[in-house]
Amino acid sequence: MPAISYTLPLRAEPHLSEYGLHPFFDNLCAEGWLKDVQARALGLRRDDRFPLLLAFGTDLSGAVSIIDPDPAGDIKIDHNDPENIAALSSRASLSGVQPKLGAIKEGRVFRPVGRSERATYIAKLPSPTLPDILGLEYITTQAC
Repeated sequence: MPAISYTLPLRAEPHLSEYGLHPFFDNLCAEGWLKDVQARALGLRRDDRFPLLLAFGTDLSGAVSIIDPDPAGDIKIDHNDPENIAALSSRASLSGVQPKLGAIKEGRVFRPVGRSERATYIAKLPSPTLPDILGLEYITTQAC
């Protein structure tokens, strides 16, 4: 079995963090808009990161999944809000404050992933606080 990361080598003793959630896992938690939507849906405080990771860690960036052995019940999804449906249906967690969702490409169309699916793309959404962020990211990727 490989180590999960350089900072978490395989060993018999548990890895403990004096600051709460280990930084490797803390950095997998959603931030910004997505964290707010997830916390509201579970009735949690925004800074209660471990339960958020347990509830939304099945589809993370990279080859790591967090599986809750005792998963929370139904998540409150506002079915009148398309962003809410997309953000909560997949149980995914993407770090970073820019609004984004896990997505799958079907033909020439991208759609949000469902609960039992794994994202193969990350869809970045317009930001109400950073109106030029999508164009800026596009220019940056073209420069690379």
